[in-house]
Amino acid sequence: MHKKITLPNFPDIWFEVWAEEKNGNISSNFQDALFGQEKVTEENEDQYELAETICSVMESMILSHACEGIDVSSSRYVKGIETAFDSITSNMF
Repeated sequence: MHKKITLPNFPDIWFEVWAEEKNGNISSNFQDALFGQEKVTEENEDQYELAETICSVMESMILSHACEGIDVSSSRYVKGIETAFDSITSNMF
């Protein structure tokens, strides 16, 4: 399976999944969307590292679901990712 999915309420945010049983790859622009084009400085380094970790966790979860056969492109699944992303951005900044 290969799918590129855009979040409906965040049309600039996407993730792309290549998945087979127990094997796959994922890419996204989650980190750019969370942190934007801001440069890493001493003042924001901790926040940047947190954003990097959050994005990695979200990508790992999506990929593991796709590898297990869950349709990560279904509207309900994408809405769940979108809700999580919205919650993260609301609580992080």
